[in-house]
Amino acid sequence: MFLLLKMDEATRLLGATCDTFIKTLEECMKLSNANIVYELPLKNDVILPPNANPSNKKEALNLKSVKY
Repeated sequence: MFLLLKMDEATRLLGATCDTFIKTLEECMKLSNANIVYELPLKNDVILPPNANPSNKKEALNLKSVKY
């Protein structure tokens, strides 16, 4: 009897897991089929860390913010 109860519990758990997986897969398929337009940023600002031992402090200050 104990084995039957364990198998029943495992079957219900597996069924719930499969149902959740199928729902999630359907949602992913809907998202993948959607026509979503992604906008890429036109410029990236890169901030460089200050030099530990700058030979020229003015040059180090100029390198803190570089725009690409």
